[in-house]
Amino acid sequence: MLKLIKYELVGRYKYYLGFLIALILLNIYLITKNNTWSHGLPFVISFMVAFSCFVAVFISGVMLYQRDMYGNTGYLLFTLPQMGFDIAFSKLIISIIEFTLFVTVSGVMAFINLLYMNEAKAFIDAILQHKIFILYIFISALLSFIAVLILSYFSITISKIAFYNKKHGKVLSLVLFLLIFYIIGKVTGLLVNLFPYNLNVSLFSGIAQRSDNFALSFAVLPINVASTIFQTLVYIGLFILTSYLIDKKIDL
Repeated sequence: MLKLIKYELVGRYKYYLGFLIALILLNIYLITKNNTWSHGLPFVISFMVAFSCFVAVFISGVMLYQRDMYGNTGYLLFTLPQMGFDIAFSKLIISIIEFTLFVTVSGVMAFINLLYMNEAKAFIDAILQHKIFILYIFISALLSFIAVLILSYFSITISKIAFYNKKHGKVLSLVLFLLIFYIIGKVTGLLVNLFPYNLNVSLFSGIAQRSDNFALSFAVLPINVASTIFQTLVYIGLFILTSYLIDKKIDL
């Protein structure tokens, strides 16, 4: 599996380097415009760029897996002595590395632009005093990213088994993704109503900040036990099932 990860990283490092340089240069340009553009506009654009990075990394992760399911690279990959788990997990690790790299850099640059907004002073002070807030946001986004990628892998794998044709397979994978995502959401909502037992996590110790134009408060974070266990088991199960299907059912 480590060889698969190394191979992908070596093949994509130019893409990483070019994207990072463009991302940093764009944000440096935005920083220089904080005194000339409309107040707060550079931060808004920088935040939109950070969100776009999140979307781009997700699309990249899906395409990385889809490429080997429907592209010529799959013929080589599946002739290697690698288990289905190794193949799927290596793709997931690559996507996590991309997420950590690009989202972190774009987030830091957006935060630098935020420093130029006086209205956000209370928010900035609270974040700097309670850095666990940043860690919580990052981990939450990363877990959501991993969950959606696992669901995408499963949907693509099922579509590959059902349809050899690339066009039909992509349509089926999208339909399956939306259907399963909807079912998981419905069951999660049902569990929250049936078992309203929460773990009340206080990350911010009841912080309250206020300025003339901006108010900020952090309440206790409720985490529903039943829905959290359900979603964890579902996505672990989907990943295990995807690995099994790669081993036993994929026919290139």
